Amino acid sequence: MDGNYEAAFEAYDRVLQLAPTTESAYGQYAVLLFKLGRTDRGVELLAQAEGAGVKSPYLYQLLGDVQEKRSDYKKTIRAYQTALKLNDSIAAIHTSLGDAYRLDGDVEKAAEAYDRALAVDKRSPDPYQQLGLLLIAKGEAEKALDAFQRAIDVDPEFAYIFEGLVAELNARGARDTAKRLCRIVLTIRSQNSGLYFRIGYELAKLEDFDAAAAAFEKSASLDPREPATFNNWGLTLGQLGRGEEAIEKVPSGGGDQSQVRISLPELGGRVVEAGA
Repeated sequence: MDGNYEAAFEAYDRVLQLAPTTESAYGQYAVLLFKLGRTDRGVELLAQAEGAGVKSPYLYQLLGDVQEKRSDYKKTIRAYQTALKLNDSIAAIHTSLGDAYRLDGDVEKAAEAYDRALAVDKRSPDPYQQLGLLLIAKGEAEKALDAFQRAIDVDPEFAYIFEGLVAELNARGARDTAKRLCRIVLTIRSQNSGLYFRIGYELAKLEDFDAAAAAFEKSASLDPREPATFNNWGLTLGQLGRGEEAIEKVPSGGGDQSQVRISLPELGGRVVEAGA
């Protein structure tokens, strides 16, 4: 496959021979190399740019991104710090620096970096999200709630990120933290029925059926025509021993009234029969 790119490599090399301080050429060339998995050559190219006197926050940001993927967080931090020395008004780089500190285990510096990102641009939900996760880890649930609410207020579509966060926490084995995050999300003001559906789904997988039922109820109130919501709401109530109430939750024309079928396979495929 790389053979298809040899002409591009040669073209970039010629440009840099003729104009060795062309920032865009370094950036585009490095991105191509990273895309092709030639990480070492890409890092060398960015070092070449620095040696040629190219001082670009974008190139240092790119270097930091690559070092983070390599899990070399010390180098990641240095790259982002250098980028910010050149231009400290880029909120995304402050956020990335906070991520690097967090991954390196320095929670306090991570929080400071996120605060600086918000000082630069309060319109981005990302720093609020990361602050929320840090606060959950520190056991400061109320402050975390405020951070997540601000993220939603800034960007309502940001609500979908919570499913990924919960999945990430589950992958780490942090089930209790995942439950706390889901319960926090339940208190957030949103008109997004899908958010509450997905949170209900995750809570059901975590066997927190009381909270799952509350999530499905919120989802149903926002979108009363979605059969899957009522079916899963009924299912979770059935898991709580409230089977008759579960059947009543399936609306006329909104779901299968003869039986409430499970659509969460992780819960074992049980079916709650009508009139049982």
